[in-house]
Amino acid sequence: MKFWPALGTLLAVCLALGAASEGTDKAPLSEYQSRRDKLAAQLKGQVVVLFGARSKDLVRFQQEPNFYYLTGFDEPNAILLIDTTAIPARDYLFSASKEPRRGALDRP
Repeated sequence: MKFWPALGTLLAVCLALGAASEGTDKAPLSEYQSRRDKLAAQLKGQVVVLFGARSKDLVRFQQEPNFYYLTGFDEPNAILLIDTTAIPARDYLFSASKEPRRGALDRP
């Protein structure tokens, strides 16, 4: 019957590690920009499009790891476009907002 206390301890450690990882801070925005710049330097005159993870019902959202590494953006249905045909290279982040923003012409 020594199995149950060990299982309880293991479960408590896993829960503590999971809670600790949720509160971790993001890297500075300059770090994500530096990562995109390094990728752009390797592309040389090409365009790359990366898709973030899509939202799923009944499952906690988790961003696609490569997308998060380059952007630090943690919202579903986002797209990153890196254009190295322009000088200097440009990157664009497109996001599907949960609530559409009101335009300048939509004033009451």
